[in-house]
Amino acid sequence: MLNQFRRDLFRGWLSAQNNTPVDASSSYSEDTTLIAQWDSPPPDLAIQNLPEGATIFVPRGMQGAFIVQISRDRNIPYVWMIYDITDSDAVGEPFIGRPIIGTSFALFSALVLPTRRYTLLVHTHMEEGATEALALASVDIRSFDVLGVAIEPLPDILSVPEGGLVVNIRSSNPANTLLEWVLRDLDNNPDGDIPPHLRYQEIHGASFTIPHEDLPPGNYRLGVRATIRGGVPGEEMWDSKAFRVGAGYPEKILIDAGHFGDGNTFTHTLDGVTFTYREGRRMWVLQEMMLDELRNIGFANTQRIRNSVYDRIDTPHSITDGTAQQRNFNDNRNRGLKAEGFDLLMQLHSDAATNSSADWAVIIYPMDNRNDSRTLGHSIAEAIRTTMGLDGTSSVRTAVNANGLESFGLMRGANEADCPLYFITENSFHTNPQSAWWLMQDENLRLLAKAYAEVIRNWFRG
Repeated sequence: MLNQFRRDLFRGWLSAQNNTPVDASSSYSEDTTLIAQWDSPPPDLAIQNLPEGATIFVPRGMQGAFIVQISRDRNIPYVWMIYDITDSDAVGEPFIGRPIIGTSFALFSALVLPTRRYTLLVHTHMEEGATEALALASVDIRSFDVLGVAIEPLPDILSVPEGGLVVNIRSSNPANTLLEWVLRDLDNNPDGDIPPHLRYQEIHGASFTIPHEDLPPGNYRLGVRATIRGGVPGEEMWDSKAFRVGAGYPEKILIDAGHFGDGNTFTHTLDGVTFTYREGRRMWVLQEMMLDELRNIGFANTQRIRNSVYDRIDTPHSITDGTAQQRNFNDNRNRGLKAEGFDLLMQLHSDAATNSSADWAVIIYPMDNRNDSRTLGHSIAEAIRTTMGLDGTSSVRTAVNANGLESFGLMRGANEADCPLYFITENSFHTNPQSAWWLMQDENLRLLAKAYAEVIRNWFRG
């Protein structure tokens, strides 16, 4: 595929030079070696102004492009190619390529996206005799990042601190660019994106403050723009976020960590390291992070059922009588009953299986699929799968007993409480050592909490 890509580019170059079409049937030997192609040593070739690992600023709009310069010592065909290596350092198929005329070429903004990583290769080819023969004479690889500016997570703000709203940004900002923040009052100027602006101000450093007096209750859009110094301000907006000042979202959400205490303990040895996974404790950590993330994005009415990982709910159904299975069922049924008046209940688990390679998400949704809960269940499963990097196919299902009732205690109680949406979520399998180790890392649970919060926000707020 790559050889065909090079051949097509080369034919285009020849056609452009000669103003004649190139016969697509021209012969090409896949077995031709580099040495056989040259009567003299291959030409020198180097990319001059793009250091390895550089961060470059590609201007947007009418501001031009980043110019790449090369050195060359022969008038033979050269081709540049771009590979996106954001997700993998491996160089696969190029997504764009162009012949080079002269000693420089331009990377236009339409070809590269901010905050992604690329590799640039320059190939040298030549023609020999009556038939076409392409040979890679020299390759000079340069990986680089494209300048990006991103506003850090900006919650649906409940109130602005007395000193003003501090906004953090991430930026790879070269010295010759100007960063500014722009604020738009969406209630009084509802049309368009940022301009005409309410405020704008230059940014120095990795954060800025919007004064308290500039943010009365209402709806706003905040943007960060980057322009080349001396250019026309406002030609490029790198990132923007909408937010509200005032009361948060009205939905009430209830989160519960499955089990209690050290519930469901499992010991693994992975790559020579022995560790013990405790489902009750790890899901408690995930629960607390979800409370933070949901409140941060505006769901102020987000609560937990229990105040401690050791707490159990002992009313109205007894958790002291009957078998251990019945006591656990009643504990969870009592928890489900706490969902009365809430819009969503979610209980967090990791699953167990005899197959230690089991690696997928399991979502239990209401048996009557109320309020299209199955669709939300699939969204939750997909968020777990992508965040944890699971290979298996997610299972999104109901669980109904022979009497036509919810099988699990939590689901039974939530049904009896007439909660509109309720779920049990299994975040992969703690019997899988890789999944258990992933869930042992707090930074991973934070990513999972953010993924849950985003799904919930998208469901309720679109």
